[in-house]
Amino acid sequence: MEKTLGIVLGSVRYGDNGLVVSIYTQAFGRQSYMVNSLRSGRNRALVPLLQPLTIVEMEAERRANKNLQRFRDLRVYWPFSSIPFDPVRRSLSFFIAEVVAASVREEEPNPALFAFVMQSVQALDEGIPGQNDFHLFFMLQLSRLLGFAPSTADSHLPYFDIKNGVYTDGVMPDSHLIAGDDKELWTTLNNATLDTLGTLGLDVERRRRLISILEEYYSLHLPSFPGLKTHHVLHRLNCRPAD
Repeated sequence: MEKTLGIVLGSVRYGDNGLVVSIYTQAFGRQSYMVNSLRSGRNRALVPLLQPLTIVEMEAERRANKNLQRFRDLRVYWPFSSIPFDPVRRSLSFFIAEVVAASVREEEPNPALFAFVMQSVQALDEGIPGQNDFHLFFMLQLSRLLGFAPSTADSHLPYFDIKNGVYTDGVMPDSHLIAGDDKELWTTLNNATLDTLGTLGLDVERRRRLISILEEYYSLHLPSFPGLKTHHVLHRLNCRPAD
């Protein structure tokens, strides 16, 4: 057993009385853990800790050639102060968990990636200006850590090729171009920082369009990337353009 921090990504039922929990860990990368006997007193108490994006401290095993691992101890490392109680932040947390679960498959440590995800969760919980656009910012920044960062150079050119990740003034072989308002939206997001996020002033329709572009961008660079579902909840919440 080894102590490690972990970020819960989600869980699925296993039989009548168990869960398989996906956790992105600091020490082992992404792992799946079996939790049995949820009706017993000890394990029933774990259920609130297994909500998406809960940051936990755990003692866990890592056995090679095993699809399902076990942990011996699990406790909250970062008690949430707002995410479970704010409908927008809670929905954003489900979206971020879905994106990480769909993108990060490696069963090996990646300190920079783990730190980015954990710090993003903490920032969302503490509250940031521009929180309604945080999921867009998160998704773009995550692409940089996953190795397919979009270029910010030559943004004055009329097109952005999401297949090749560069701005261009013409059609390249096997290109997927965005132009006009979509290109300007993309450039605004591509140049955003956490400090300027609150100045984007996006409305619901522009967020919807950016999510569509980001989904296509991810699917072109991660062939196994599935379509996202939780962003529809964010649209129904009708997030305000300003916080």
